[in-house]
Amino acid sequence: MVIVKIPATTANLGPGFDCLGLALNLYNYVSIEKSNVFKVVIMGEGKEDISPEKSNIVYQCIQAVVEKAFGKKGFRERNEKENDSFKKEDFENLQITLTNNIPPARGLGSSSSALVGGALGANYLLGSPLSNRELIRIMTKIEGHSDNILPAFFGGLLVSTQLDDGEILWSKTKVNPQWRCVVVIPDFQLTTEKSRSVLPENVPFSDAAFNLGRISLVMEGFLKEDISLLGKVMDDRIHEPYRRDLVPGLKDILETLRRERYPAALSGAGPTVMAIVESEEEGEGLGKRIQEMFLQHKVTSSVKVLSPNNSGAEVLSSTAIEPLIKN
Repeated sequence: MVIVKIPATTANLGPGFDCLGLALNLYNYVSIEKSNVFKVVIMGEGKEDISPEKSNIVYQCIQAVVEKAFGKKGFRERNEKENDSFKKEDFENLQITLTNNIPPARGLGSSSSALVGGALGANYLLGSPLSNRELIRIMTKIEGHSDNILPAFFGGLLVSTQLDDGEILWSKTKVNPQWRCVVVIPDFQLTTEKSRSVLPENVPFSDAAFNLGRISLVMEGFLKEDISLLGKVMDDRIHEPYRRDLVPGLKDILETLRRERYPAALSGAGPTVMAIVESEEEGEGLGKRIQEMFLQHKVTSSVKVLSPNNSGAEVLSSTAIEPLIKN
């Protein structure tokens, strides 16, 4: 049996569409163990929304890792000689327990956390035959992009790109642990598919240039721990303007926060709004303000003030599942 602890993530950070992501201290847990029958147990967030069948993305990711591992030269022979190791047939019928604190379809990386849990867990049970790069390539192929996968995997702030041959390059920056990310989570889901469906196939040259300059300074703000700089450069013209109609109040909220020089953005594909502040107290006050602004548009929401996670996903040797849900 293995348990993997995976952080939530907030992607894009304004202008960094599909290439920037930041890990947060809110966690999902994926447990994988041998079983006589296939079973997916779901606790916490998403019990009504997540598939308990073999179509579940955790199971699909586990199978992709197993296929890749057994396709490596000499691995099958080594695996057969190890009496206590997981065999390929052991991965057909598993009990997978998903203990979720990250709400699904809210722009906080719930699907990426599932993939990271499945990939790291399966690789661990096989004796870690696959490298991090191989695992990330498998997960990115399933997810379609790596902006949430990489911070969930490594922690911190990740900037990434994919080359024409499929290779993924990334760079990690540790984030000031004293900073806080305020996430205000509307009480409705917004799937990535729906949020991407409103994006244009092409954007004006001037909008692309606008974002390029700002994403460079977003990275500068994190590297120099300059929150005042971030407050000036986290606006976007590539995706947020097209997604505003999907989230009532988003336009007014972001314009208000940016006018006051808060580093604020739509988190991932939405509908969550994220803002960065320098203290827990400031975060609690700002969270209530954003919540009230959403209410003016008849949107109820919840608030979390989260610190950055700089360590990424962890494989836990043993722990109880039930206490992992946080109220």
